[in-house]
Amino acid sequence: MKLTPGSFAIRDWVDFDAKGRASCPSCEQDGKKRQKNLFVNADGKYWCYRGCTPEQIRAVLGAPPPGQPMNLSDSLPHRVRQPSVAPPSRQRTVSQKQVQQSVERLLHYQGTPQQQALAWLEARGFTREAIEHYRLGLDQRWLTLDENKPDSRECYWSVSIYIPADEPGQFYKKMRVAPWLVGEARPPYVSKWCQYGVPVTIWFTYRPEDAEATWYCEGEWDAMRLGWLARQCRAKIAVCCSTGGCGTVPKQEQLDRLPGLVTIFFDRNDEPRQDGTIPGDAGAKKLALALGERGRIAQVPMPSPCDVTGWDVSNALDAGYTWSDFEAAAATAMSTAEIEQQQAQVRLTASAYRPSTAFSLRDKILEILNRYDTPSLRDAALMDLAAATGFPYRDVEKLAKSLAIEVDLLLDQAAAAKKLSSLLKTRCTHLDLNRYLEAWFAETLIETARAMPTAPEFLFTTLLPAAASRVGTAARIIVKPSAKYIQPMVFWTAIVANSGAMKTPAQRIILDPLVALETEAYESFRIDLEDYRAERELNKSKKSRQETPEEPTRPPTRKRYLTKDITLETLQNIHGENPRGLLYYRDELAGNTKSRNQYRGGHGADEEAELDQWNGSAILYDRSEKSVCLPRSAVSRTGGYQWEVLAQLMGDHNDFNGNYARWLFCAAKTPLRYLRLLREDKDTGISEALTYLYTELEKVPQQDYLLSYEAMQLLETWQHQLVDAQQCEDAFGLQLAFPKIEAYTARLALWLHVVNAVLRGERPSQAINGDTMEKAIELAAYYLWQYRLIHTHNSPDSGLAAIALKIQKFVERVGNATASALKSGVRDLRKMATDQIRQLMQTLANAGYGCVTGEGASMVYVPTPSSASPLGRNGKSDTVSNGQFVNSAAEFTATSGVDSIDAQCQLKRQLSTIQTDTSMDGSSQELRIIEEAQMPVQISERSIDTIDRELTGLSMPEAEALQASCTSTDAIDTGVESHHTNMPPADLTTDEVANTEAEQPIAGVDGFDASSKLANGACLSCGSTPSWNGFKVNDSVILSYHQTGGRAWVIDPTQYPELGAQPRPNLVPVRCAYTGKAEWYPTDWVQLAT
Repeated sequence: MKLTPGSFAIRDWVDFDAKGRASCPSCEQDGKKRQKNLFVNADGKYWCYRGCTPEQIRAVLGAPPPGQPMNLSDSLPHRVRQPSVAPPSRQRTVSQKQVQQSVERLLHYQGTPQQQALAWLEARGFTREAIEHYRLGLDQRWLTLDENKPDSRECYWSVSIYIPADEPGQFYKKMRVAPWLVGEARPPYVSKWCQYGVPVTIWFTYRPEDAEATWYCEGEWDAMRLGWLARQCRAKIAVCCSTGGCGTVPKQEQLDRLPGLVTIFFDRNDEPRQDGTIPGDAGAKKLALALGERGRIAQVPMPSPCDVTGWDVSNALDAGYTWSDFEAAAATAMSTAEIEQQQAQVRLTASAYRPSTAFSLRDKILEILNRYDTPSLRDAALMDLAAATGFPYRDVEKLAKSLAIEVDLLLDQAAAAKKLSSLLKTRCTHLDLNRYLEAWFAETLIETARAMPTAPEFLFTTLLPAAASRVGTAARIIVKPSAKYIQPMVFWTAIVANSGAMKTPAQRIILDPLVALETEAYESFRIDLEDYRAERELNKSKKSRQETPEEPTRPPTRKRYLTKDITLETLQNIHGENPRGLLYYRDELAGNTKSRNQYRGGHGADEEAELDQWNGSAILYDRSEKSVCLPRSAVSRTGGYQWEVLAQLMGDHNDFNGNYARWLFCAAKTPLRYLRLLREDKDTGISEALTYLYTELEKVPQQDYLLSYEAMQLLETWQHQLVDAQQCEDAFGLQLAFPKIEAYTARLALWLHVVNAVLRGERPSQAINGDTMEKAIELAAYYLWQYRLIHTHNSPDSGLAAIALKIQKFVERVGNATASALKSGVRDLRKMATDQIRQLMQTLANAGYGCVTGEGASMVYVPTPSSASPLGRNGKSDTVSNGQFVNSAAEFTATSGVDSIDAQCQLKRQLSTIQTDTSMDGSSQELRIIEEAQMPVQISERSIDTIDRELTGLSMPEAEALQASCTSTDAIDTGVESHHTNMPPADLTTDEVANTEAEQPIAGVDGFDASSKLANGACLSCGSTPSWNGFKVNDSVILSYHQTGGRAWVIDPTQYPELGAQPRPNLVPVRCAYTGKAEWYPTDWVQLAT
């Protein structure tokens, strides 16, 4: 019917935004820039800011003039609102002059865009002659990112392809936008092509007058490459393409222009669509069917196998295929009748077979996912499966994606469980300061931490560099004299905690006495400086009166204890005036990182110079105003980090130069900051105790310290474990930590030896005994796992393990949580599916660190409550003591409990520590060898781990000899009487037990050698007849100790001289499969492999 509207409603024809603005259709038709210059008000009045009249706008929209009736469909109601009518597509053309300017811009102008475009075209096989022949140019492509802000535009240079239009002297312009921008350099909103105003038309890149056939390519680049080859061969075949790509078939009048038979060369190995169809194959068949009997489909020459997706004509020419290869492919092309027959066969096969169950389809997909690693091969197999089973490819692909996600999640959960099994248990471990420090001083630190409240580990971690700075270059430990392996008294420590965790107050408690000493020294220096200046002025006046001046005195030197904000050069100058060393403190260590090279424009070597100071290397500093020459250096450092700040600084946690591996991090669990104000505690005396310690440490004379035989044994075993663990570590950032922990083990032994001697009011002896080394190893193991905890918590490569660790920390703070609460409370979970969060909760529960109650939305995760007693989970101690070390190389399964260990890594020997338990009357002594697996193990009187001392190769002296002992190895080369004289035998260390009757002369460096004979008749106890309790040579056995096991073989000890004779009965000679080491193992730890 016809309707004459009373008024023209522009909103029915054009879509306006909320502000009543839209792009003017008349301006677009005139080729003007697309902008929102059409405006409509509330009354329906509209106008164009560029001056287009309402008549012009209505004409472009196809609306009749006012008063002229409109034709409406009879099926529509009378008062229906008409939909918006899109303006007809407008064809945009450019003139011959514009084309020439664009070509000249590409070929003859000099600039970065021109060079990039020519390089890209040359890589695609286009010579300058071909560029000029095909009229390829260079133009700008402007993008308006926000239509509401027309001025915010970006320009991208593009390669233009000019296609002749029907009108003589006019060309369509199709642009390949900045093809040299790839990867991250290419913004996601920049499309590959711009062909606005280009209709679907056929473009001949080569068409001789006597053309007998046509070769039809998929795109312009292929058509130009193949057309250029046909031109060189003077073939009688036209080469063309369509501007609409493979998915669009030109109109019939366009197809009629193609001479002779049309052979179609479309891309191969295309990525399939969601419906399973291949774009190149589907487009070729569609075009061939439209051509009827003239259409034929040929295969682009391609090597087999070929992993290139979208193999096209250009790829074939680049691979070396020639014109004759394409002629051979055209000769075997598939006709239209063959195409229809093939499609009918596919439909028949799909309808003839359906799978019986979905489970079989799932198994088939899992098999494909496991078999093929290449995406193209995997997709091809999925398409074959879809064709064979009759399921739509889109459904098969969707199921494959779901299964792939499930498999990846299971692998991630397994990896997370493996890390959490070792990390979560050590995260709750605390240090028993009574074990490492003199009792009165340890209690002072513990009481101070309880009063603040904060973690005692924070105080101890800060005390390490603070006390070390007062000894500085005066003490070194010689680990191996022949190799010149020496470690200085240098410590770099950092506390890691969030803001408000009392890390700064904890450090100030330790450092305030140093600040007081620094202030006192400064006041003394100021007075001395005034005296010096007065004396210098007096000498000047005497010289002016021609009197004999006194001998000039040297300027006073300011004694330094610590510094904060300082440059590297000033620090070296201060160290030159204080050769013993000093402490560098920075409350936020991130500021130290950011201030490096601040006066060099960021182009300096401050970081490298600081890393060299960690080794205690010599400082040779020469400037025009001053020179510093120190054969040794000792700059200890301490400070704090916040978790997120440290994660940003460490980046990917690779730590290529070992910067962060040099630090001892402490991320101990801190108590809640509840203050007790109504009951004031007595002063703990921490300031006086620290002042006394710092002052006395300055009096320690310069000396190099050595290791006793037992200390060497312990350090050697620990060092071998560190090397083995480093080889098994996958994370590069963690690999660098093991050598630094090895160095810190020796430094910690030196620190404990010197500090505890000063706290006892003694002069440190030259030899460091085994008990001190044992404690140093425990501390080193603690800080190693603190570093691993931080790495797992912050590293981007930790995956679900880091997220699960944050879940555990959050739930321990709040008590319990559902998946929804975790999602809102843990930032990393906000984009994770709730079901996946529940699976992580279950993973933590399976690892033994909590439990889950309820199901679905009601599932709640509750952490295992932490008791105030020193015993942790499963009745095992959470305190690092008595040689409780965790092997970092152990691998855990995802499905078993905490102590389940993968059989592939069960031969990692744990450090054996010796503990002497002497009764008060000295009548009996018992030595226990504790092989710690993954958690501390309580030892009972009837434990399998209670083994005679002969395991160490030493026989026990008689009790009378122990009671008569009065000389310690601490008296070696010191000229000081042993302070253990007349002490009860219960106070003797293991090292002293081995040297009870008399001090033996020891050969070697400084009178000390590990190969010396033992005193008091101690000798190797060799069994005359080895008894292996039924085990035979070459028997395959399993070595087990505390649920840790590994495969080995029984060997003939005579073939392994390094074993020596059997130290004692009930030992079996075995060779470990994993380590390759030959060792004597207790019979109770060896069982036949079944």
